[in-house]
Amino acid sequence: MKNQNELTEGLDFAFLGERYLDFSPAGKGGMGQVFQAYDQFLKKEVAVKVLIGEQASDRQIMRFQKEAKLASSLAHPNIVKIFDFGVSERQELFLIMDFVRGESLQDLINRNGPLPLQEALGYAGQICDALSHAHSHGVVHRDIKPSNIMLEASERGKPMVKIVDFGLAKQVDDQSGFISQGSTVGTPLYTSPEQVKNEIVDYRSDIYSLGCVLFAMLTGKPPFRGETAMATFEMHVNRDVSEISLDDCLESLSEESREDLEDIIRHSMTKSPDGRYQDIMEFKADLQELMLEETHILKHEDDNLQSRMMVLTLDSLSKPKIGAIVALTVFLLVAVGLQLNQSLSQSAANRAEVRLAPFITSSLDDIPGDIIFRVRRNGSCVWMGSCAMKDEDIKSLKDDKIEALELRGLAMKGTGFKYLAGKTILRLSIRDTKINNANLRFLNDIKGLENLDLSYSGVSDKGIANLAPNPGLEGLVLSGCRGITSRSIPLIVERFPNLTGLVLNFTSTDGSELAKLQGLKSLSHLSLTGLKLKDEDVLPLASMKSLLSLNVSNNKSLTDRSVDLLKGSRKLLSLNVINCPGISETATARFQKGHPRCRVETEKSDMSLDAKELANIVVSIIGKE
Repeated sequence: MKNQNELTEGLDFAFLGERYLDFSPAGKGGMGQVFQAYDQFLKKEVAVKVLIGEQASDRQIMRFQKEAKLASSLAHPNIVKIFDFGVSERQELFLIMDFVRGESLQDLINRNGPLPLQEALGYAGQICDALSHAHSHGVVHRDIKPSNIMLEASERGKPMVKIVDFGLAKQVDDQSGFISQGSTVGTPLYTSPEQVKNEIVDYRSDIYSLGCVLFAMLTGKPPFRGETAMATFEMHVNRDVSEISLDDCLESLSEESREDLEDIIRHSMTKSPDGRYQDIMEFKADLQELMLEETHILKHEDDNLQSRMMVLTLDSLSKPKIGAIVALTVFLLVAVGLQLNQSLSQSAANRAEVRLAPFITSSLDDIPGDIIFRVRRNGSCVWMGSCAMKDEDIKSLKDDKIEALELRGLAMKGTGFKYLAGKTILRLSIRDTKINNANLRFLNDIKGLENLDLSYSGVSDKGIANLAPNPGLEGLVLSGCRGITSRSIPLIVERFPNLTGLVLNFTSTDGSELAKLQGLKSLSHLSLTGLKLKDEDVLPLASMKSLLSLNVSNNKSLTDRSVDLLKGSRKLLSLNVINCPGISETATARFQKGHPRCRVETEKSDMSLDAKELANIVVSIIGKE
């Protein structure tokens, strides 16, 4: 076993003290060597990046210190975290960071060649999220390339992007918004024209480089490669971007989608920064739109978000349960006087069958079957608790890794959430309960949580305040939580900055804080049903660059003006204004004409309780069967 006092490739680690053990070479970076070590204090593997003194020029030392300072100020799941940095007595500069166990994007491309479309776009989306975070903190990376993009295996199964090597990163001037001129930097294959020409650089340089990386993921090669570095630089400056083509790859892609994808890449790689995307999230929004169109997964926005969290299929239930559903549905229809038209009935049927990736089976064998029952699809299952479930029943949950778990029950107060500590749960639904706000703190100890549904749980603003920051949370559903007001919106934005879906249906939220949602740079699905919104409340939503679908149904005070105010939402693919009597067909037709790719739902109904709310009641009650 090696320790910190031994030499590894000519380097003495004594200057790091007794904290680190087990040094071993892990590779070389642009400015020095990288070693794997064990941190006795953090009790985890770390990476130690060292710039050896005799090889370091003053300029390299300055770059190294800049990397440490800038990177340590960033905290994002897609950026390698910096723990410590400094200089030894022998002028050995070091940087302590997370050890990424995985491979680089370049290694993946070298091994497999061109990546499948969905995989490539998924990685590009994560890179956009990381760069958006860096740009919002005034940091430009300036060396985005496949070898600086690590892919780490995650608890949710799909690789997580980790951007490394901020050795070329610079702080953007607060006044001008630009980086001052300097020597040419960056990697020839992925550098921007303005870097080559030694001009001022801003965030749009990273956008150009990401366009190059996306092309490389899809084709297996960079867009420009000359015989020499200078020849490659010349191509970045002068080669017509219209020559970029995807004709030789992605054979399964439709011609229209191929052309759209080429346009996206060309837009990102326009020679002049003014001709590119002006924000990295505009780039991501176009990629998301392409993914939705190509895979035909565009659905009603809150249905889409909740379908990712849970699965319930009628063919998986026993005949008695199906009979119970039918009987109960008829009873409820009569009781509440609802008249569901054919379209909404079909929509409800579609909701009953949701496609999800295979679940990891969770063992709850010690709990009686009438408390917990399994819903099975394609050999996989999700465990669901009935209304008779109690907090102590959660204790019998055996597995430590669960893809989806649904807990429900009027007897639950949330004290049993403590039994979920340390478990990996990707999607958690706690619906139709009376949760004590204080008990939500136990959810902070769950690992890997991506989607959280607290619908009709009695949670209020105090409960949201008890949830710890979670940059990995992608979906949050708070339907029917009347204790949720606009005061929760700033907290949601601050603590869950990477949300892609947010559902606030039938809460006590009004329009006073909706402008704060602009801080959610990745938000693509937003549902605001039944909130008594006014026309002016929707104006801030029109400027949300990543928004793809918006549901403002059952807002009786909205008029044609609200639709006109949304005309700037060029990315919208779905707009729901059902049961908004103040919105005319003329206004929606006018909006549809200006947004031909957007599906506008306008069908009216006298329902005071929509089909999905009815389905929720049905699912809740059949848990007793």
